[in-house]
Amino acid sequence: MRRYCYAALMIIMWFQINPFSISAGPPEMPAKITGMLTINGRNLTDSTAIGFNVYVTRLDGTSYSPSAEDTDGLTDNFYSLYIPFSGTVIATQGEQAIIHVSKSGVEATITSPAGGVLTIGESGSNTQINIQADIDLQPGLKIIF
Repeated sequence: MRRYCYAALMIIMWFQINPFSISAGPPEMPAKITGMLTINGRNLTDSTAIGFNVYVTRLDGTSYSPSAEDTDGLTDNFYSLYIPFSGTVIATQGEQAIIHVSKSGVEATITSPAGGVLTIGESGSNTQINIQADIDLQPGLKIIF
């Protein structure tokens, strides 16, 4: 009997001193942002979006950690971003951020949403934001889709 009381006491003490106790709960879900990507007036598809990167930063230009980026192309003609609500540099609901599009290190000019500014939704939300942007990879050359 004494052994069982000792074991029960040890379990209770573990949860009292453990910094990773159950009461902390699971990490917050990221806010998901998806949408279509239109570059120079043309809607991109899975096959024409190769090499385009979509990412979100804070208004001051700092990146979230974990990063909020889609570097593997479109899926079903949509980009997908996950804005972190847990990590080292996280978002808060209602915070304004900037969405970026680039290819080969050249930053596109976002025309919609205006200036690339968006408002972060709540944890676990799913928001659709279609991006319209213009990019000139080399002066005098056109992007062929």
